[in-house]
Parts: sequence; structure tokens; C-alpha cells
Amino acid sequence: MLKKIPAAMNIAVGVILVVSAIVFATYVDHRAADKYQRLCQEQVPKVSPGAGEQDAPSAKECDDPKDYMPWWSKLVAWPEGIGGWALIATGFVIAWQSWETRKAAEASAESARAALLSAHASVNAERAQLLFVTKKVKGDRHGKAIFEIWVKNFGKTPARLVGWRPQNEVFVPDTKNLPIPPVYDGLYAVEGYLIPQGEILVASYDPFQPGHMVQRITVSKTDNIGVHEVQAVVYGQVEYLDGITHDRQTSRYCFRFEREPFSNIGGSIEPCGPPEYNLCT
Repeated sequence: MLKKIPAAMNIAVGVILVVSAIVFATYVDHRAADKYQRLCQEQVPKVSPGAGEQDAPSAKECDDPKDYMPWWSKLVAWPEGIGGWALIATGFVIAWQSWETRKAAEASAESARAALLSAHASVNAERAQLLFVTKKVKGDRHGKAIFEIWVKNFGKTPARLVGWRPQNEVFVPDTKNLPIPPVYDGLYAVEGYLIPQGEILVASYDPFQPGHMVQRITVSKTDNIGVHEVQAVVYGQVEYLDGITHDRQTSRYCFRFEREPFSNIGGSIEPCGPPEYNLCT
């Protein structure tokens, strides 16, 4: 309410100025007309003009005093001058109102965006969010290991599992060249729940299982690179409902085997691949 007071005062001041200008113009017009009529009538001959008096003004020529008005009186004359200023003032008022309306609309839109972001942040803080953790569970005297991939609920709401795309294992010269979109071997429908901080096993990966060396050699010869430059990749996907929204959420994993025999017995698996292979909604 207080914000509207200055605007109302500005309008009132504008109206007072316009009315004052009209009154002043009328007063100046009236005085100028009286003076013109008086001077003009004094020059009108009392008798019919003779041959040397043809230039004297007649009574009819004293009817219009506009030419006798000061030059600036046209700027405030009624209705021409005041009407023009009124149009200009109206234009300024319309422009000011449009500017204020745009400011209010922008403020309203900004408030709406802030409220939407706050709502999204609140939802994301409460809903189920499934991410992946890896574990090295077995090693032998030759330095080999088996890696497990677990999906864990890092949210505050139980997740309802609805779909499972099994792990895919490939050998590529460069993980950046994996096909987009990812290609999965089928989809398993599942029914189950994952409580907050709960986790379940989704894949078990043995980089040294039989047949892998043959595939490495095949890729090595095809791409004309060394066998040790061939990268072993495992990837898959889990689909679920987050317990808050009705959207079907997706969590994907993509890991490559990293052989580090001197610093990490059995090596490790590291995230890799294009963003589409690591999407978590």
C-alpha cells in the first residue's frame, strides 16, 4: 500500500500543474484580447475613411486577437497547446505504467522461479536417489580380483525398483567412442524396495575370466594397437520410482578396468564413458 502513495502523489501533482497551466493560459488570453481590442478600436476612425485612411483597421478586423498574443502563449493555449501537452503527459504516464507493469511481471516471474527451484530442491532432498558403489571382494596370490557393483539409496525415501538392464561387457580402444545411446541386452522387470542407505548387488565383474584375452587380442589387431591399450568396460542400468514423484527414474553405471599391479594389487575399476553412460536422474 505504501508503495502506491508516491505514484498517486505524482499523478495528483501532474493534474494540478495541467489545471494551473490552463487557468494561466486563459488569464493571459483574456488580458491579451482585452488589450488588443482596446488598442485596435482606438485606431478605428469615427467617420468613414478618406483616401488617405484606407490602411486603418476596420471594426471587423479587431475580432481576432491571436496575432497579438505573445509567442509563448501558443504553448499553453487552450485547447491547442494544453491539448498537446496533455497528449505528451499521457504518453509519459502510459510509458511509466508499462515500465512498472513490466517490473512487477519480472518480479513475479522471478519469485515463481525461486519458488519452483525451492520446491525442486526440497523434492530432491527427500526423494530416493540411487547411485553406485564398487567393492573389491576377492584376490589371489597372482594379484587378480573380482569387482562388485552395488546400487545404494542415498535419499530419504524408499525406492521402488521396477526395471533392470543387465551388465554389458565390451572391449574398446577408447571409452569415448562407445555407441550413443547405450545399447543394453534386454530389460528385466523387477519388484522390490530399497530403503534409505540400503544397497543391493547389481553386477559382478571379473576382468580375467576366460575368453577376455581373446577379445583383447581381436580388438588390438582390428584397431592396430597394443593389447594393453585395449580397455575392458562394463556398464548397465537400474530403473526405479523415487517415492515422491511419479516419474520413472534412471541410474546408469559405466566402469573400466585399470591395471595397477605395483600400486594396487588386483587393479581397480574407474568411471568412464560418455555422460549418457553415467546418467543418474
